[in-house]
Amino acid sequence: MNDPARAQAYARAPAVSDRPTKKKEKAMSASPRNVLRDRNFAWLTGGGVISALGDQFTLIALPWLVLKLSHDPATLGLVLALMGAPRAVLILFGGAVVDRHSPKAILMLTKYVNTVLLAVLAILVYSGGVTLTLAIALALGLSLASAFSIPAGTSMLPHVVAPACRRPTAC
Repeated sequence: MNDPARAQAYARAPAVSDRPTKKKEKAMSASPRNVLRDRNFAWLTGGGVISALGDQFTLIALPWLVLKLSHDPATLGLVLALMGAPRAVLILFGGAVVDRHSPKAILMLTKYVNTVLLAVLAILVYSGGVTLTLAIALALGLSLASAFSIPAGTSMLPHVVAPACRRPTAC
């Protein structure tokens, strides 16, 4: 072996005992379907999809309600700003809180708050007791809750996915 490049290649090659066995190779070459079969991941993903769908309906229905109540585009703009600005400003603070406390507890708390706020809104709409001030207050409350639920949901993913599947090539 007089060729220096060939000698370096042999030096970098793993020893026979370092090479993965067929069983290890099979475990390491997991497919994305294996992650989807994980019960915790399925619950988190399913709940996230349902929650995102509800959030999108809220982003349409609440401004529409405000426009119907006020007939004023400026008020509609105010409500849209109240739905977005506090979330944008406080999302970093929400991430810091999630880092210091249980992401699951914060996510559940914020989803309970969203549920209560939307139930109050539904009751007010069906009873005819909704006012513009209440709709604006509920929009602000939903925005504040989402400033904490978004970082909590994002930070839970690494806790739910198995450590072997966290590598980009593993699953």
